[in-house]
Amino acid sequence: MEPRVWLQLVQRSFVDWNEDDAPRLGAALAFYTILSVSPLVILLVAAAAIVFSKSSAEVHLLSQVQGMAGTEGREAVRSMLASGQKESAGIFATLIGLITLLFGASGVFAELRSALNTIWEAPPKTSSGVWSLIKGRIFSLGMVLSVGFLLFVSLIASAGFDAVAKFSGDVLPISPLIMEGLNFVFSFVGIAVLFGFILKYLPDTHVDWKDVRVGATFTALLFTLGKSLLALYLGKASPGSAYGAAGSLVAMVIWVYYSAQIFFFGAEFTHVYSIWAAGKSPPLATSKSFAGAAGP
Repeated sequence: MEPRVWLQLVQRSFVDWNEDDAPRLGAALAFYTILSVSPLVILLVAAAAIVFSKSSAEVHLLSQVQGMAGTEGREAVRSMLASGQKESAGIFATLIGLITLLFGASGVFAELRSALNTIWEAPPKTSSGVWSLIKGRIFSLGMVLSVGFLLFVSLIASAGFDAVAKFSGDVLPISPLIMEGLNFVFSFVGIAVLFGFILKYLPDTHVDWKDVRVGATFTALLFTLGKSLLALYLGKASPGSAYGAAGSLVAMVIWVYYSAQIFFFGAEFTHVYSIWAAGKSPPLATSKSFAGAAGP
């Protein structure tokens, strides 16, 4: 594909991103995420503790969070972990609390699905009622568990890379720079797989795998570059410092919000690319709906 076409696709994606009111969608997603991220973090550490110690799992998780969301984001996650370690009121109460937290965590995927349906112009579902709501929540819960598993694998792999890097520095003649490069590649692939999984299965419309591959790779590239800039901004500017005790939470909200904007732009690009690849529209068509547009 010519660079000119890529540029036109990006331009068209930005227009659609603005027309779909992505900033508002990102604000809603940030709200639901902050309410539901705590149980996912606690479960992730609990699962990782099966492989290595709980303290090691927390250290690696907090290290990754700091690399993405800065020191204030790290402190927000640390507070979540500390709250989750409080003495419970018994097995039954713990089980009920866990189910409640998981059901609440599924809300973020319900909101994300709604946003992707807006981006993909998916027709509204005609079914309604309690059973439809329950099915939607069950699906969202499945997404929570699936994403949790992918994050679990990523956390284990990152810990493994750190251990190998430390061992190689002491015994093997492997440059730490090479290990950092391998860690970066694995992280990039993991992010692309996660985004591809969401782009493929979350919208209420068919999305072809070939379009998902391109879109997920593009989105992962944006996210990988963006998370470094976000970490730099949150670390240097400390936007949450003006909010006192709530500063860490504010920093986490900011990180989720801007990360959502990156993801939504990638989703818009995937949508625009899929339509262009199908020959239904030139990249810079003036209308978001390309159904009757001429081919390229």
